[in-house]
Amino acid sequence: MRVVVLSAGKSTRLDGICKMLVWAKDKPVHKWHTDAWLEVPLDAVVLSKDVKTLASNEWNGSEIYGYDGGGGPASALRHYLSKTTHTGTLLVSFADSLLKGPVMDRGDWVGVSNMPINRQWDYPAAKGWIRGKPRVPVCMGLYQFTDVDALRHAIDKISPERFSPEIPMVDVLTQYHKIHPLRDLYIGGWQDAGDWESIKTVR
Repeated sequence: MRVVVLSAGKSTRLDGICKMLVWAKDKPVHKWHTDAWLEVPLDAVVLSKDVKTLASNEWNGSEIYGYDGGGGPASALRHYLSKTTHTGTLLVSFADSLLKGPVMDRGDWVGVSNMPINRQWDYPAAKGWIRGKPRVPVCMGLYQFTDVDALRHAIDKISPERFSPEIPMVDVLTQYHKIHPLRDLYIGGWQDAGDWESIKTVR
């Protein structure tokens, strides 16, 4: 098994700062990932300009790949797959998806968790209705693929023009699902670090 963290986007919600270099609570985001996956080789894909900074910032992972091609996480993943020789199970993580420990479920899956909607609503519950901030399940940026060759094939099946300006990860999942069905896996303890307000709530 191997993990790759994708962080080669524009990071517009974090003022252009590489998500791996932003601090959440008391440590940089890249350390959240390496601490969570201590026993598993972990690679990173960042913008080329951030490779040296990450490497010199107490990086405890394995390989760092620079990528400036745009196209969102799916495009960064395609670049990574063109560079790695790994053939076992690959777990793909977005940089802003923070965990405190590894997820070791076997098989092919898409990580889902609850995202709070930050306003009060009246909404139906098991018995009647309640008032509060509802939580809705979302794909939280963690995906596991047991067949790397099939993953490469899935990305190759996507039309090249779909990679500009950005291809959604769901297109990759849809293609891969045709070969290996993906199940939803609930991820407990997930914390979002995609913007400054979310980072303030990281514990």
